Amino acid sequence: MDSSDSTAGGPDRLADRAWLRAMDAYTAGAYTRAEEEFRAAVRLDPGMADAWLGLHALRSDTSAALLAMYRNQKRFGEQRRLHRRPLSSWYWLGWWVQPVLEDARDLALAHASHWLDGRHLAELDRALEQCPAPSEDPSAQFLYACRSYLLKDWEQLIRDTDRLLDDPLLGIEAGLFAGMARVRLDMCAQAQGPLAASLARCRSEQPQRKELRYWLARAYEGAGRSAAALPLYRAVHRADPAFMDTSTRLAAISAEDALADGLLAGGCSGGPEAAGVDAPEPDVVGLDGTGLDDSGLGGNGLGGAGAGSDQGYQDDPGYVEGPLYDAGFGTGSALAGGGPSVDARLVDGPLAESEPDAPAPPDGTPQTAGERSGSGGPAGPATTLPLPVRGETQARTAPPPAPRPAGDERELDAALAELSLMVGLEPVKRQVRALSAQLRMSRLRAEQGLPVQPPKRHFVFSGPSGTGKTTVARILGRVFHALGLLSGDHLVEAQRADLVGEFLGQTAVKANELIDSALDGVLFIDEAYSLSNSGYTKGDAYGDEALQVLLKRAEDNRDRLVVILAGYPEGMNRLLATNPGLNSRFTTRVDFPSYRPNELTAIGAALAGRDGDGWDEDAAEELASICTHVVREGWIDELGNGRFIRTLYEKSCAYRDLRLSLLREPPGREDLATLRLPDLVQAYGELIDGRG
Repeated sequence: MDSSDSTAGGPDRLADRAWLRAMDAYTAGAYTRAEEEFRAAVRLDPGMADAWLGLHALRSDTSAALLAMYRNQKRFGEQRRLHRRPLSSWYWLGWWVQPVLEDARDLALAHASHWLDGRHLAELDRALEQCPAPSEDPSAQFLYACRSYLLKDWEQLIRDTDRLLDDPLLGIEAGLFAGMARVRLDMCAQAQGPLAASLARCRSEQPQRKELRYWLARAYEGAGRSAAALPLYRAVHRADPAFMDTSTRLAAISAEDALADGLLAGGCSGGPEAAGVDAPEPDVVGLDGTGLDDSGLGGNGLGGAGAGSDQGYQDDPGYVEGPLYDAGFGTGSALAGGGPSVDARLVDGPLAESEPDAPAPPDGTPQTAGERSGSGGPAGPATTLPLPVRGETQARTAPPPAPRPAGDERELDAALAELSLMVGLEPVKRQVRALSAQLRMSRLRAEQGLPVQPPKRHFVFSGPSGTGKTTVARILGRVFHALGLLSGDHLVEAQRADLVGEFLGQTAVKANELIDSALDGVLFIDEAYSLSNSGYTKGDAYGDEALQVLLKRAEDNRDRLVVILAGYPEGMNRLLATNPGLNSRFTTRVDFPSYRPNELTAIGAALAGRDGDGWDEDAAEELASICTHVVREGWIDELGNGRFIRTLYEKSCAYRDLRLSLLREPPGREDLATLRLPDLVQAYGELIDGRG
């Protein structure tokens, strides 16, 4: 810095002071003030790279900020080193990954990735020359893979991704690229491994799931496994009916399959949705989604939900809710009522409607690079290859649905009737009914001018996974709406990743945006105990920050928000013990019991009956025996309670369909609608493999 500008009145000195004021505001969460001061700093000193970094961290004109940082890369870190103040941002590496932007390496990678949008290949090549060697840096290697994708050089794309498949940060995206490239080269059998592995690692909120399902379905179909491809195509169609050529492929498989007549007549797969069109199909978290070669229920599953997450039940006695194929293979049996898990991935380019690999935005409107999520690529001319668009999770991007009028007694009756239809959960039902009665009487007292206590709006749901916590949360939201205590009845589901940021200051932004999306409805935080992680040696500062934001907003917006913290009992006990503020605001606890054998059996019967299926006598006896066994052995909580039964039923359908597809003659209606002992035994053996 020139000494002439270092005096009290020099522009660089004034810019430095503005940067310090901006940092104070940024750290305090006063982001509007921080942006004003960062902008003042770059007006006074356009080369102050760390002021541009601050604007980038605030997501303010990220393209211009990134390019300005790169132009002044020699000064990148200058203010941070001088004042010993930490500051970082994040950037899009490719189209899905969000690494931290903090040092010179990060800046070089972010600059190269910037040119992926708009297919600026010349600029991309020049930028890649300034990045670390791909042989030494997986992130640089991944950018070369993105370049190969743009050029449709499928063989090179395979080479670029092979050593990235096990990378903890890049493995999911590398598997998608690797599998897609192999499908393009008609190597469908070889494509299944990387695609299935990536789908197994993909969390529920990650936007790549739709693409992974589509390309895995293509791999199965190309390898002659249409029965395995069918539920995956259905999953994609449910999330986005206009996605690529999914509808065409779904209809073609149904038309060619010997099961088509039975499906359309209401057989094993539930009617017209078997043709792949216009059928609302709820999802099940915890199925594997990869056809007949999966290995069970462990880990996150191919729906992104691990053994600890809970998706509850919806609209039916005893079945697990959620968009029907979010995790699973066995989606040949549709259940009405679940909502779609909408992916945030869009694409752009003029071929989005005509080229098979060109997924279009959900609204069908092509986007230019300049419109996308702050990724900031120049718009440029229309491209000839559809590019993925960097997206965010649904919870933070989609506006809440338009609320229905509040205060509807019929809605209250319908919500409580749905609760009554759920299998088991009698203690939960009694507690929710009592709460509903209390809220209703409070409203009537208020109408008569009598004093009332403010209603309890924040709850702890404690219980193992698969016991209906999410669906009861939805019902509770409908109760509040019906009684006029909420103007909307939507529910926003979240986990730690939706609340906690990756760098200083991001947590408050993410948490507030998430809470904003839930206003006038219910915010359901699953695995809430993960916000207080005792495994960090220096404490969980980010989780603590998220909890503080949550507590403040729960109080400030108490008339517009219901917050439900959910998780398994031990974790919730630990969370409440470590944060006294939670105990004072979350005073109502609802405990969800594990399912008993007869309840699990009833869920299995209800699932089959809802889909027009039935268990034959031998299979029904074996189902009851299985339910007794897994409860007696103490496995049921780990397996996921009701989710386990849904998985077992779906896989039994898959094995039934496979068995019937091998017959020389088309099966009759009874065969199409009957689950037999061999189907159940194979499904159970697959799920319990290794347990004995």
